[in-house]
Amino acid sequence: RLYFFIYTFFMVLMFFIMYSIFFLIFKSFIWQADGLQQHYIAFRYYGAWLRTCISNIFVNHSFEIPMWDFSIGQGADIISTLHYYVIGDPISLLSVFAGKNNSELLYNILIFLRMYLAGLAFSLFCFKFDFNKKGILIGALSYIFCGYTIIAAIRHPYFINPMIYLPLILLGAEKILRAEKPYL
Repeated sequence: RLYFFIYTFFMVLMFFIMYSIFFLIFKSFIWQADGLQQHYIAFRYYGAWLRTCISNIFVNHSFEIPMWDFSIGQGADIISTLHYYVIGDPISLLSVFAGKNNSELLYNILIFLRMYLAGLAFSLFCFKFDFNKKGILIGALSYIFCGYTIIAAIRHPYFINPMIYLPLILLGAEKILRAEKPYL
């Protein structure tokens, strides 16, 4: 527990140091090119689409999932269009809780959450090998604040997801090699 408290403290501290310029000039993490024209739009649309699906099932009592929307303009159905951006990303499921007024805030928070989870996954992997906890902390912070993440986190937040999955996949493989429970 102490490790996770210290990790959280330093992660939040470094995050605010690295990205403080955004807060000081009241700017969002949504990048003008791909962020505004693709990622954020898909995130907002996905939230509305999920709310529609839930409403259809629980309020209207019909299992009707909208599959086509000519207004999205990508030349394919909804699932084919959104699969690249948000469908399949468990963190993006939280978009269901964001309306038009607070979707930008949630989008920004989820960037932080992805980075935080990447460091946690890295730490869990390192704990399997009984490394020094100070070394794990330095490694986790280096892992999540590497050059790739600093750029990709803002421009393409979904590109951080492999940084969460890789340590978990390696940890699962290690458990299998040690003949432990392979559920991970």
